[in-house]
Amino acid sequence: MKKILTVLIIVFGINACSENPELEKKDSANSCSNKSLNPNGDSELSILMREFAAYSDSVKTDLLNQKEPRAKPENLAAMLSAKKTDENIDKNIFVPFAQSYIANVEYLYTAKPEDRVNAYNSMINACISCHHQFCGGPIKRIQKLLIPTK
Repeated sequence: MKKILTVLIIVFGINACSENPELEKKDSANSCSNKSLNPNGDSELSILMREFAAYSDSVKTDLLNQKEPRAKPENLAAMLSAKKTDENIDKNIFVPFAQSYIANVEYLYTAKPEDRVNAYNSMINACISCHHQFCGGPIKRIQKLLIPTK
């Protein structure tokens, strides 16, 4: 008798959990879509940096395929004034790092084709240098953007 009761409880439990799978998927999607990628919330700067990471990944693909790098982001200078996750970051330290990154992006587009991989890696290293100072979390991800050289 206990076995039959156990089987019935399991069957009804499974059935109850899957009565409306579309509703479950919808609720699950809604709860996930509202979560931030950044544990401290999404600041203007963190959103920009995600855009720059996607841009860098695309440029890496272009360079590895020996293509011209795609157009640079138009909003590069926005990082100088974007709201930061931690508003206590010293602008006297952050701004030079940001300016270095911007200068490296600009150099990528003026470098000779044979120097572009080094220029690109300099751009990525500017990111890594800044993140060593302020926000170490994404460093491993950023390092994966580097293009190995001989």
